[in-house]
Amino acid sequence: MRAEQVQKTVLLLRISLAFVFIYAGLRSLINPSDWVGFVPEWVSNFGFTRENALFAHSLLDIALGLLFLGNVKVKFFSLIAAILLFVIALAPGFGLLDITFRDIGLGIAALALFFAI
Repeated sequence: MRAEQVQKTVLLLRISLAFVFIYAGLRSLINPSDWVGFVPEWVSNFGFTRENALFAHSLLDIALGLLFLGNVKVKFFSLIAAILLFVIALAPGFGLLDITFRDIGLGIAALALFFAI
C-alpha cells in the first residue's frame, strides 16, 4: 500500500473512531439512564457507583474522540481505545454479546489504526 493510501486509511479510522467515542460519550452524559444498565455491578468493588463510573467513562470516551480528531498520540491512544473496547465487549460476559459485538469490531478497527501508524 502506498504511503498516501495509508495516510487516508489512518485519517478515516481516526474520524470514524472519534465519531463513535464522542457520540457514545455525549449520549451517555445526556441520557445516563439509558446507559447505566450496561455498567457492571462489580464497579462498586472499586468504590464507584454505577452512575459515577458511567460519568467517568463518558468523559473518557469524549476525550479519546477529541484526541483522535486532534491527531494527538494516535498510536498510543488507539491501543488504549482497543483495550477499552475489548473490556466493554467482554466484561459483562457473553450474555450481552448481541449488543457488544459492535465493540469487538470497533476494537479491531482501533488495533488496525495502531498497526497502521
